[in-house]
Amino acid sequence: MKLILPFFLLLTIMTTYSQNCNCDIVLSNLDTERINLIYASDFGIQAGNRVCIPSGTYAGIRFYDIKGNENARVTITNCGGPVVIKEEVYSGITFEGSSFVHITGSGHTGTEYGFKVSTVNPGSMGVYLTNLSTDLEIDHIEVVNAGFAGIMAKSDPDCNRPETWRSSGFVMRNLKIHHNLVHDVGGEGIYIGYTGGYKTNSNFICNSTAVYGHWLENIEVSHNTIKKCGLDGIQLNLVRKDGSVHSNTISNYGRQNQYAQNFAMCIGAGAYDIYNNKMINPQNGFGQGIQFINAESGSRIFNNIFIRPQLHAIFIHNRNEFEDPGLGYLVANNTIIQPELSGIHYNTVIIESNEPSKLLTTQESVPSFFINNLIIDPGNRFEDGNTWKGARENYLDFNEIQTRNAMESYILTNLFSRDADTLGLKNWEKNLLAPANAKSVLVDAGTDITSTGITYDFNNKPRPMGTSFDIGAYEFNINQVKNVDRLENLVSKPKATIAVFPNPTMDTFQLTNASHPKATIRIFDQYGDLRLRLKNHDLNEEIDVRTLKRGRYFLKISFEDKTKEFSGLILE
Repeated sequence: MKLILPFFLLLTIMTTYSQNCNCDIVLSNLDTERINLIYASDFGIQAGNRVCIPSGTYAGIRFYDIKGNENARVTITNCGGPVVIKEEVYSGITFEGSSFVHITGSGHTGTEYGFKVSTVNPGSMGVYLTNLSTDLEIDHIEVVNAGFAGIMAKSDPDCNRPETWRSSGFVMRNLKIHHNLVHDVGGEGIYIGYTGGYKTNSNFICNSTAVYGHWLENIEVSHNTIKKCGLDGIQLNLVRKDGSVHSNTISNYGRQNQYAQNFAMCIGAGAYDIYNNKMINPQNGFGQGIQFINAESGSRIFNNIFIRPQLHAIFIHNRNEFEDPGLGYLVANNTIIQPELSGIHYNTVIIESNEPSKLLTTQESVPSFFINNLIIDPGNRFEDGNTWKGARENYLDFNEIQTRNAMESYILTNLFSRDADTLGLKNWEKNLLAPANAKSVLVDAGTDITSTGITYDFNNKPRPMGTSFDIGAYEFNINQVKNVDRLENLVSKPKATIAVFPNPTMDTFQLTNASHPKATIRIFDQYGDLRLRLKNHDLNEEIDVRTLKRGRYFLKISFEDKTKEFSGLILE
């Protein structure tokens, strides 16, 4: 155990670093053994200053009362190369009572993560933003081997400090955490906001008074890579306004296999946009998908990719009343591959309310929209059981039948399949989930939701590129095909030798093929259920589909020489 003594560091201005890194203040002579305490008043740190830390290896650094303002932030950066923080007792980098600060590891060209932070104490954080800190930006930091969370941002309520209670009025605002690498941590990758109570229930009592954690506003978590964390990849709570989590990659999470703490994302109690994230649970991994609890009216989940999540890919439960009884959620253009149970689970039963008469009632009158989602091969098989749930609930599972019935008109152009090979994906087994070409049944098969403000796909390419939205997270862009000959093949001379006509149809259609007089034809509905099978069908004969309901279908056509083709079919 090393001896920890509070002390004040001497400030040394180093001309070389000032010239190379455009520094106003250089924190030189940092200690390699004991925690470094940096008080703004002792070092003369003022609004607008650029504070540099020379390349080297140091013990933890704790910043106190570093305060810029809205027009002049304090910037803290590495200089001359990477800065390595190795701390054995406390958190690696901590901010207390600080505001309008930007800490960035982008201070040296050629070093992607200019700060590398490791801590070993089981309760320690790599980066910790606390004690009423607000208006902070954190980027280009690598956190590895943190005892608990990689990056944590919150000020937990304390009975002896009423200023930490929600009732005091403090709000953590304008937090941006982006372009960081967090891996091999014991707890959450990124942990923001207190989780002990939303509006009606609190798990924190001070002298018989229920105390709640502070609100947050304008919180953005983006472009982070999170892998090998013991608990949730990202946990975010109490963002009452403008919460967004986007463009993050989360893999191999929930490694401790603690139930309800093994989500790629645990999002709760606030207003959120969750989009363009990729979440990968490895084979035999323990990670669930997204838990979405008590999100407010208008929250959206779109353009996300889920690969092999445990239980449900998206679990939604509004335990309180919706803020706006005329507006629920939008869940759109997500791609979900092989969830253990269902793709999306939606529950509106109220279990927290100040009005006892509302407890255990459902909120099916509030419209939530489920549009353009692609769900492949879920683990549930409700059709084999004895409940009201059937094959469709394997993909989109409503907790109550009355909720499912009320949402029918808001469930639009999703594609549910047991056979990914029929969809025309690039290579779904290697997680290449975009349409392979213009013949994919996903292309132009969705509902145009431009009016919602969603005008881009997972790769931030414009939507729609064709006549309508594609189904799933990716939009096929034929203009991205570079080879002219290949482009011509895709547009005017498709490789497929099969033709389907008329398409759309109301009653019958026919297939033609110059090389094969017969084929075995399987017709699947949008839920992936086989609706019609014709063995050794003569392609000169029409196929009668008047027994099928109107809607979108897809065909799997198998020839005698073992070749296969796929196509879409619309019944009007």
